[in-house]
Amino acid sequence: MSNTEVKPMTWHQLKEVVNSLSEEQLNNPIMYWEEDGGGRISDVECLEEDYVYGEEGSYPISLWEESKGEDETEPTIVYKKGTPVMHTYFSLLAKNMVKLERSFSEQEISKLQNEVHKITGNGEVMQCFNKLLGVNAV
Repeated sequence: MSNTEVKPMTWHQLKEVVNSLSEEQLNNPIMYWEEDGGGRISDVECLEEDYVYGEEGSYPISLWEESKGEDETEPTIVYKKGTPVMHTYFSLLAKNMVKLERSFSEQEISKLQNEVHKITGNGEVMQCFNKLLGVNAV
C-alpha cells in the first residue's frame, strides 16, 4: 500500500481500539511511531478557538487578528474550535512558546527552561532548547 492510499485514523476508530485494551494496557503511556523515530503523546485537548494557517504554520485566529494588516483578507480556517488534538512533548513546547512576534521576559524563559529541565535533565534536548533560546544554561 502506498502512502497516498493511507487514510488518517478517525477519533471513532481510536475509541474502538482504546475500548479493546486491557486495564493493564490502559495504564501504559500512549506511544506513536514515525519513519524517523517515535515518542509519547503528552496531552490531548479540544481547541478553544479556530486555527488558521500562515507562513509560520498553524496558529490561533486570535493571534492573526492581533497582527493582521488593514488590507489583509480573512484567512482560511484549517482547524475549527472544538477539534480534538493530540500533542507530543515537543508540540507542547511549541504551543507554549509560539506567539507571533512575541517577546519573552527573563522570568518566562527561566520558568520554561526549568520545566524542560525537569523533563529532560542536562542532556542533548536541553542543550538544543537553550541554543534555540540563545542562552547557555538553566
